[in-house]
Amino acid sequence: MLLVEQNALRALEMADAGGGLDLGRVHITGPAPALAADPRLGRLYLGGAPAT
Repeated sequence: MLLVEQNALRALEMADAGGGLDLGRVHITGPAPALAADPRLGRLYLGGAPAT
């Protein structure tokens, strides 16, 4: 199932795995708990540079 949600942390609470998109490109993927704790997710969605 694909879930598209603006509140990434809320979505990751319900997911097993996730990914972060920016301008149509996948920049970060992994297990939901690891993504929720990854600082790259915050930088990606809070105006920082895309995750590498």
